[in-house]
Amino acid sequence: MTGSESFWPDNFEQLDVVPPAKILLEQAGALAKKTSGKLKMSVRTRTDSSGSESYITAVLRAQGVNYSYELLKLHHSLDFFPVNVYEIHGEEVKRSCDTEEAFKTTLKQILSGEKTRRVLAALIARVSEGAEEEPPF
Repeated sequence: MTGSESFWPDNFEQLDVVPPAKILLEQAGALAKKTSGKLKMSVRTRTDSSGSESYITAVLRAQGVNYSYELLKLHHSLDFFPVNVYEIHGEEVKRSCDTEEAFKTTLKQILSGEKTRRVLAALIARVSEGAEEEPPF
């Protein structure tokens, strides 16, 4: 088989982890469901030109209101872990997570934390406030 021999491995090992962006997207779906679509979390991913670094931003948005809130950012290499989590409540707080479980624990602390709870309540209030206003036409 001269000239057409494959040098690639016969099988590719699959990573036994869920990518951080997928975990965030699952939580985005849970937020939309929990708030009946009044609040949404968008997850934006940007990869550097070499493809070796990913930057992920999670932004909260209120339905029907032109308002958004940057909740957190993630940064990781091609292997996903470790992942650096930057919580953005007023000041950026960095947490490093070496494993998927550590990331899930950190994410749960941020999403269920008091600061996030206040942001969610304020966004829901904006949705309610906007719904009561008469259209300007």
